[in-house]
Amino acid sequence: MAPTTRRNSALLKKISTLQLKLAPLVPLPSGPPHPDFPKTLMAFHLLTEDQLDSIAHYYHQSTPGPWTHHYPAQMNWDKDFLAKHPEAAAISSSSTTAMRHSRRLSQVEKEFITDLMKTVEDLQHPVLPSQPETDSQSTRASSANPYAGLSDKERIRIKRRKVGKFIGLVGMETPAEEIAGRIQASLEAAIESSREELRRNEEHRMADTAATAALVAALESAAGDCNTTDFTIVCEGKEHQVHRFVLALHSPVLAKAANGVFKEAEEKRMDLSVDGRACVDALVKYLYTLKYTAFPSDAPPWDHAKTVEYHVRMCVMADKYDIKPLKNMAIHAFNDKIESEVAIIELSKAACIAWEATPATKEIRAAILEFGISNGLLSTRGTSKLSETMFAIPEFGLDYTKAVERRVKRYEEGALPASCENRYYCPGNSRDVCDATMILNLDRSLPRVRCAYCGVEYSVAQWEREEV
Repeated sequence: MAPTTRRNSALLKKISTLQLKLAPLVPLPSGPPHPDFPKTLMAFHLLTEDQLDSIAHYYHQSTPGPWTHHYPAQMNWDKDFLAKHPEAAAISSSSTTAMRHSRRLSQVEKEFITDLMKTVEDLQHPVLPSQPETDSQSTRASSANPYAGLSDKERIRIKRRKVGKFIGLVGMETPAEEIAGRIQASLEAAIESSREELRRNEEHRMADTAATAALVAALESAAGDCNTTDFTIVCEGKEHQVHRFVLALHSPVLAKAANGVFKEAEEKRMDLSVDGRACVDALVKYLYTLKYTAFPSDAPPWDHAKTVEYHVRMCVMADKYDIKPLKNMAIHAFNDKIESEVAIIELSKAACIAWEATPATKEIRAAILEFGISNGLLSTRGTSKLSETMFAIPEFGLDYTKAVERRVKRYEEGALPASCENRYYCPGNSRDVCDATMILNLDRSLPRVRCAYCGVEYSVAQWEREEV
């Protein structure tokens, strides 16, 4: 050692540290230590990436097994995160090292020794973004997260820290910044994977939509084609030329009627006049276009009563023929109609139809009850229609009463609103003028409050003295 080197106390201290011997670690369940297991701290810092990978594998850390978690410490080796770049792996596999005779160190080797001396101090520091050393390493991700794409130097540094912590060296704890960075990198990878999956799903959805559109277009072109139709649906004198295979696609009931042993199959003709012309027209249109007809063909769009009756009849017909998509469309159309036309809707006749076809109209009956209770009527002509409907259909009256009871029970069990917390006697009660009581939310900013029964106004203080 040169005299100048002997006088460098810092260098001597580092060399002494690097000469510390390390206790060997045997693998589980038995066996000798890894051939490249470092005998000194210097040897530990000189381990190559291939040697680090081999040690991690030898001690069941990079390839988890039954003994992975039985060691005093674990490396938590993430193979995807710590995988070599393809270029680095190729260089590593093709490179060979050979010992030569003693010679003067080159500038590159001097820089390596300098970096090695710094390793003891900064190995536990978090990885900082660094510039790639070669063009082959310039594929670093554009993300601000330094852990999204590691350079070879950063990757080896993390591996060395993991091995050091595993064999018991101090100062090898994983920095919090690295943990946060790895989590961020994992999130970014998951987001990118989700985006890719969404893109593939969108492509599949578009392909499915295109296939469905092509099928619908083919069905539409076949609708009414007398050269290919093989069945006739009749309704109130109007004939619809259809295909038996189309009936079979949508409805098992219609399929049996058209292809079974019934008279309709033999005559290739079926009369659906019982369902009404508007509903049958809409049914045939749906069979070939998969579209729901919003308004009946036998009434103008502004006839709201006829429209809601039509939706109920469509629901009943779709349930009878077991066409669930058509039934759902009818239910949604009915709900949309009564929600958008609350002030002018007529539901008394629709209610009669719905309660005559239970249980097919379960959802529609629930909507009618909700509408009737919320508005107190089923017709713009007042509450008389509500009473008439109850007398005409006792089941409707019973269901209506049960629904009111359920609502009252929910109200009683629930918390009262702030405006209904206090009940007061009318202040005129003391003079035998008015014996009414009422619930009030008194506002002290008001000069006087009127009694809703006797019409006399009293001050807020007078009301407060009469609290029940």
